[in-house]
Amino acid sequence: MHVLTREASQYIDEYVPSHFYIPLALLMENAGRGIADAIFQAEQQCIGEGRLDKRVLCICGVGNNGGDGLVAARHLKELGIPVSIAIVGDTKRGSALFKQQLDIVRSINIDIVDFYDFDDWSQVAVVVEGLMGTGFTGSIREPMADVLHRIDVEKTQYDFDLWAIDVPAGTDATTGQVSPHTLAYDYCVTFGAIKEGLLLYPGKEMAGTVIVAPLGIDWRIALDNAPFDTQHFTLDRELVETILHDRSPLAHKGVNGSTLI
Repeated sequence: MHVLTREASQYIDEYVPSHFYIPLALLMENAGRGIADAIFQAEQQCIGEGRLDKRVLCICGVGNNGGDGLVAARHLKELGIPVSIAIVGDTKRGSALFKQQLDIVRSINIDIVDFYDFDDWSQVAVVVEGLMGTGFTGSIREPMADVLHRIDVEKTQYDFDLWAIDVPAGTDATTGQVSPHTLAYDYCVTFGAIKEGLLLYPGKEMAGTVIVAPLGIDWRIALDNAPFDTQHFTLDRELVETILHDRSPLAHKGVNGSTLI
C-alpha cells in the first residue's frame, strides 16, 4: 500500500488544481464529506438515533485543516446530527478557503462560537480537531498548546470521542514524531492514503484508529511527476496475500522460500 510523506501530500495539493483542473475547494469538499461519513458510520450508537441530545463539536483553526472541519460540520448537519463549531484564531487572518467555508456555514445557521466561549461540553459526544494539518513541523506553541490542554481536560471529564483531521495536531506527517502537547485520539481521518507518520511511533499510538477517506482523484498520477522520491509503501493484507500461500503443516522449512529482514 502506498503511503504519503508530508512532502508528497503538499505536492498533491499543488499539482491537482494546476494539472487536473480540480480546484482545491473541491478537494476540501471531498475531505470534509469523508470526515462526516466516517463519523456517522462509527458513531451511530453515540449520536444521531442513539443519543439525540448529544452533538459533534468541530474545533477549527483558521487554515485549510480548519476549513475541512467546517465542511464536515455542514455535512453532519445534513445527516441530521447536532453540530457546533468552535473557532481557534482570528478569522480575519484565515486562509481564503477557510473564509469561504466559514461564510457558507454561517449562512445555514450552524452554531459558531470562539473556542473559549464554548461551555456546553457535557452535551458533546464527539470532538473533531482541525487545528493543523500535514504541514506541521517543530513544536506546538501557545495559544495552541493551551487549546489542546483544555480539550484534554474536558475529555477526561466527559469522555467524548476525539477525532483528528488528516493527522493529530502536533504530529510530523513523515517521521511520526509528536509535540509534547499532542493528544491521544480515538480516530483519525486521513485523505488519499495513510501518512507515513501515522505508521511510525509515537504518531501511530496517538492517532488511534486511522480511516482513509478518498480525495476524489487518482493522486498517484500526480506523484509520477514529482521531483523527489515518492515510492514509499507499507505491507497490507492485499499485498501479503499475493506473496504468501497456503502451506502444508507437514512441509519442511526449506521448501517454503526465504525471508529477508
